[in-house]
Amino acid sequence: MSFPGEKVFQLTRPVKYVFQESNENSSFLVVVFSAFHGKESEGKPPTYNYINTLGGCKHNKIFILDDCEGSVCYYTGKNRDFSLESSVVALIVSIANERGIPMENVILCGSSKGGYAALYYGIKYSFGAVISGGPQTFMGNYLSSVSSFTRALIEFIAGDSGEESVEYLNRLIFDQIENKISFPEIYIHVGRGDHHYEGHVKPLMHALDAQGASYELDLAEYDDHGALANYFQGFLLGTLEQVVRSRSV
Repeated sequence: MSFPGEKVFQLTRPVKYVFQESNENSSFLVVVFSAFHGKESEGKPPTYNYINTLGGCKHNKIFILDDCEGSVCYYTGKNRDFSLESSVVALIVSIANERGIPMENVILCGSSKGGYAALYYGIKYSFGAVISGGPQTFMGNYLSSVSSFTRALIEFIAGDSGEESVEYLNRLIFDQIENKISFPEIYIHVGRGDHHYEGHVKPLMHALDAQGASYELDLAEYDDHGALANYFQGFLLGTLEQVVRSRSV
């Protein structure tokens, strides 16, 4: 059953999304990428995130589903074809252009898998700002360590599940960082005791530091990655307000 208001954008792959237009003629577009739904091992179908959290947000909002032939793919594609990615970028740019929203006012958000996608797209395509919670920057390492379900995703995204494919997925976001000289505003939230901090966020920070990219890190006092969504809600709302306010003066 589709989500109320869900539409499909078609290019290289169909992209399911929900767009909520601003009633106040906002010049900002907030893009939300989704995390896994429930326990990764259960392989539940993709779902939307933070629609209720952003219910009071007055800006244009687009919630995008990570769905490639019924599988999640970190918003990239199947067998390294980047087919879903091409459609997602075209969708974001199309909505922004239709409403006269400049790329620097496109704000990408998400936590966990969605936090990875927000960073990856924001850096690769030079959008304005990224608000990311507990991202899995070493995607290959993460998928290979969680469950049989996530290990199968390595083969779906990269073509097989060998060591080269794991490293290929690990390098996706870091290759983008190394090839950039300018970056979006980057805001990162993670729990101090969450293994994502040591295993994923710190390496991301080192890569950004090496390129002279600035970012803000919010460290919260929790250990369980499963608590991320609850903590990220407040961080998302507060940081979104901060970004918009800084660009509106």
